[in-house]
Amino acid sequence: MPERNLVSWNAMIFGFPESGFVEDSLFAFREMMELMVTNALVDMYAKCGCISDAESIFDKNGKKKVVSWKVMIGGYSREGDVGATFDLLRKMQMEGEETMKANVITLLNVLPTCLEKSEPLSIIDMYAKSGWIEQSWRVFGKLREKDMVSWMVMIARYGVHGRGKDAVELFERMQSEGLKPDEFTFISLLMACSHSGLVGEGLKYFSEMRTKSYIEPKLEHYACMVDMLGRAGHLNHALNLLEEMPEKPDAGIWGALLSSCKTHGDVVLGQKVSEILLDLEPYKAENYVLVSNLFAKAGR
Repeated sequence: MPERNLVSWNAMIFGFPESGFVEDSLFAFREMMELMVTNALVDMYAKCGCISDAESIFDKNGKKKVVSWKVMIGGYSREGDVGATFDLLRKMQMEGEETMKANVITLLNVLPTCLEKSEPLSIIDMYAKSGWIEQSWRVFGKLREKDMVSWMVMIARYGVHGRGKDAVELFERMQSEGLKPDEFTFISLLMACSHSGLVGEGLKYFSEMRTKSYIEPKLEHYACMVDMLGRAGHLNHALNLLEEMPEKPDAGIWGALLSSCKTHGDVVLGQKVSEILLDLEPYKAENYVLVSNLFAKAGR
């Protein structure tokens, strides 16, 4: 039973003696009182603003139930401490019993208070980082005024979770509502396309940066494109893109292409890229490891 209330405790306390288990009844009564007192103290300290005292009592409680976690989470959310709230939610998932993991009711109870006392974008970001992308979307949907940053954050989080199509749909919806994407929004979109294997869409939007939005791609945009093409195995296309860059590609981009060469077993191109990379960063040990792994995978 994940959440024991007064009724369930009383049923146990009065049921044990009827079955001849008097000592078990006393043990249950003592455990009930300890748990109730502990939770009451945590709640009292949290409501008084003594959050460190509440934390101390909560941490010493070795028999945490759902209600115990809720009380402490509620204390953090009332303080508007978004980071601590979600850290404890993650801890609850990792340490709690199976029945209390991913307790949606707890999450929904926390959300309104956090929204009142903290930046909604922090909530969107924290939900997404915790793996609850649908909760991020719900918070985003409740925003009365969505600025460019809020759209960008939601697009980026969809991308991280491999939901590139949702990111693309959101990007199109943003434009239909009259907002013009900036260079940072395009970075989020291209990253989403890369993580989801949407090569066609990525190439399309990369082109539209210039033709429709009149934004010249920068190093970060090219890095997204090389990553996307490399993941998909379009290595020569990625190389051509690098060679067309108006500014000199840095070692990070060449390293990404070399990593893709290793993944897809292209030793010929990999050797060419490795020479460029080692010329740019001859002192970095990680580059030599990457080159070594390329040839090791090819059996050389």
